[in-house]
Amino acid sequence: MMLLPPEERQSTNPLSDEIEALSEIATPAVAAATSFLQHTIESMAACQTDWIGFLNLRWHENMGLASQLIGCHSPLEIQTAYFGYWVRAAEQYSKEYQRLNAIVRADGLPYRHVDSLRELRG
Repeated sequence: MMLLPPEERQSTNPLSDEIEALSEIATPAVAAATSFLQHTIESMAACQTDWIGFLNLRWHENMGLASQLIGCHSPLEIQTAYFGYWVRAAEQYSKEYQRLNAIVRADGLPYRHVDSLRELRG
C-alpha cells in the first residue's frame, strides 16, 4: 500500500492514513513474531513431551530401588543398590539434558529467526 497525497485522499476518517501507515509497518513484524512464536511453542511442546517420558523412566527407577532395597540382606548389597541407582540417575539425567538440548538446537531457537528480525529493523 502506498500513501496518497492529501489532495487525493477520499477518506472521511482523519486517522485512516495513520492506520494505513501503521498497518504497513506492523504486518511484517506480526508475521515474523508469529513464525517465531510458532517454532518456540513447537520446541517447548517437544521438550515437555520428552521430559514427561523421562520423569516416567525416573519414577520406575525410584520404585525399582525400593524393591531392590527390600531384597537386600547385607550392608554391602544396600550400598551396591544405592551406588547403581545413583550412577544410572547421573547417566540418565545427562542423556536427558543432551536430548533436550538437541531438540532446542534442531529447532534453531533462539537463532532461527534472528536474520528475519534484523531485516525488519532495516
